Order: sequence, then C-alpha cells, then structure tokens
Amino acid sequence: MLKEGHGCGQHGEDRILHFVFKDYSAGWLVDVGAADGYYNSNSAVLLQRPNWHGILIEPEPSQFEKLKEMHKDNPRVTCVQCAIGQNEGFKTFYCGGQVSTFEKEVKRSSEVNHGIKYTEMKMEVKTLSRVLTENNCPREIDFMSIDVEGMNYEAWQSLNPFSYSPKLVCMEGSKYTMTGYKEFCRLGANTFYLREDLCKTL
Repeated sequence: MLKEGHGCGQHGEDRILHFVFKDYSAGWLVDVGAADGYYNSNSAVLLQRPNWHGILIEPEPSQFEKLKEMHKDNPRVTCVQCAIGQNEGFKTFYCGGQVSTFEKEVKRSSEVNHGIKYTEMKMEVKTLSRVLTENNCPREIDFMSIDVEGMNYEAWQSLNPFSYSPKLVCMEGSKYTMTGYKEFCRLGANTFYLREDLCKTL
C-alpha cells in the first residue's frame, strides 16, 4: 500500500497531487504511459481513494499485463492497450519495459547508456481523444499524466481541447507550450501544468 503524501512516484510527484487534490474525495484521472501501474506511477496513489476513477493507457505487452492484473478487481479503472499519437495506424514499436518507445534515438540512448534490450512489434496508435471517447471519459478530467518516452507533446496534441480539459497535467520532458495552462512546478524530469482558470484557487 502506497502512503499518500510521502513522496511516491519517480520524483515525489505524490506530494503535489496530495496538495492539489487534498479535498477531492472523488475524481477522474488519465495516465498515458501507465506502465505497470505501480513502479514510478503518478496515478497509483489517487486510485487508492475509494471514489476515484481512471483510464490507464499502456502499449508495452508485459507492462500492460501487470497493469491489468493490478486493477482486475477495480471496476473504477479501465486499462487500454495502445499507443497515443496524432497519426493513427500501426507503427514499429520498440518494447523495453518502462522505457519502451517509437523513437529510434530514445531506443539507441537507452541501449548504450542503460543496457536496455529491445524487441520490435507493430503497435496500434490512436489519438488520446479517441481513446477517451471510446471509454466514456467525462469532459472534466482532474488529473492527467503523460510519460511516453519521446512522444509526450504529440500525445498531448492529440487531445481535443474543446472536448477535454484536465485540471492538472504532469508531463515528462522539456518545458512545453501549453495553451490555457501555466507551469505549476517541476520535479526531476516532470513538469506540472495547472489550468489557468484554477491558478487563483491554489
């Protein structure tokens, strides 16, 4: 059992979630690149709350099987196996656990610097809006985490802003241009962005 507010996540992201959502007994989250749902997870702690719902998206087969197993008895969680991007179809996907990627440079760097062994497969790519619509996600999303090894901003851009507007977004990588959002804080490689209309409430 993860202990909320005690630095869970890769860089202690749970402390931010605990602060922003401390009064939220119920909520909705979307985790893009959810991996196994536990190790370095930005969503696991919130989903321990009894009235939080989530859509967890993970393409890599071995990680997805662990994700499904973790939430098999939780009807509030939907696990989806696919990749997220702006151009739908099938692409060559490099499977390497939590550092799986479509990007050859990311693959090469992980091989050289971390000794990761990759296998290749064809993976279906869908837009984020399509996945959320197919799984009956409400328009008002409380928290969204995006960590997809080199395609983070593309995943975000595949979300229709007129249909979905997360309150808080955590994205791995460099600082991005997030229309309608302001940078809230940065932890390690992850940056949190808060929807502009909520900035004065915190």
